Amino acid sequence: MAAFEPYLRALAQAGRPVWVNPGRGGLNQPDNKDFFRPIPTDEVFRRQLQQSAPELLLQDADPHIARLRMRKSAAEIATIRAACDIGMAGIRAAAALIRPGVTERDLEAALESEFKRLGAQRLPFASIIKSGPNTLWPWRILASHYDRRNRAVQAGELVVFDVGCEYNYYGSDMGRTFPATGRFTAEQEAILAMQLNVLDTMIAAMKPGATLAEVQAKADNAIPDEARRYMQGRPFFGHHIGLSMGDPSLFEAPLQPGMVITLEPWYYNHDQQMGTFIEDVILVSEAGCENLTAALARTPAGMAALVGS
Repeated sequence: MAAFEPYLRALAQAGRPVWVNPGRGGLNQPDNKDFFRPIPTDEVFRRQLQQSAPELLLQDADPHIARLRMRKSAAEIATIRAACDIGMAGIRAAAALIRPGVTERDLEAALESEFKRLGAQRLPFASIIKSGPNTLWPWRILASHYDRRNRAVQAGELVVFDVGCEYNYYGSDMGRTFPATGRFTAEQEAILAMQLNVLDTMIAAMKPGATLAEVQAKADNAIPDEARRYMQGRPFFGHHIGLSMGDPSLFEAPLQPGMVITLEPWYYNHDQQMGTFIEDVILVSEAGCENLTAALARTPAGMAALVGS
């Protein structure tokens, strides 16, 4: 850092900005007063810059990095496609074991074993496999309960997968819902059909020039009034993926070829004790878009057919 200081002072004297990661609190965040919160390395670096050259002009690099990372190269797309293929295979392997009595951890083991067998190096996020009453809760809530994520699946329940794998640093993120006994009830099937229609409406709107706000508006219009209170999605039913599962995103930026975005219209109905989920990975293309996870059964009949197969 000492050798770097003269260079920083020269930049400051010339009035040239230094572009940095602003961190979650922004460039002007106050000093950390929370004894129990470790100071992030990017915050430490910014402080050192400001101490070395107080007159240095720091600028937010995030929008510029986001624009670069939102559009994937052909090589990046090929790697994400491979991660999606491995992810779909893992779900099929785990779904084949679904039956009353199997535990969420059994299914997780089958899923992640198949990921490894097919070449995935690691997970981009902890596998989310939820059954019965667990399907009603977002993962952030379940994750806070150490012993709440290994239920034995019961007859008549639903099993939700929200999972992905990492292959050569790029990740996949997809989801499906399965019936424990291999057959959905009429009510479950109707909810999933509605949810799939919302998802397909969004996919149809994913094309160059559209914005995420416009895609979300299409989704909102496709949700029946009676389901609206149970559908999570603000500000958007999805997120960019790539090197991370929350890749940088500019919400107002028009879609462009090479962007890879997951679409995931959750349904949480605590009144009827039912949670369902379908998530696909969508590549924006010159012609519109491509569903990179379309090969994984996504209709109610198709998902049911994977159970025990």
